[in-house]
Amino acid sequence: MMSDKQDLKDVLKGTVKNLLTGKEFKFDAKETHRDEQQGTLRFHGTMFDPEIDDGFHLSVIAVNLR
Repeated sequence: MMSDKQDLKDVLKGTVKNLLTGKEFKFDAKETHRDEQQGTLRFHGTMFDPEIDDGFHLSVIAVNLR
């Protein structure tokens, strides 16, 4: 969910599932990007990977709308 409400501005939240392990994780990306490329509206959300606790690896959700 991306919203311009005061408490949710530039946040992408949801639940993701690792299809290999079956584990579910909350996805809460405080860093988001929106842009348009060749007529496609794109949303990206980035957060640290919950399965690798080293402060380096990232998880990304990207959605493209035409």
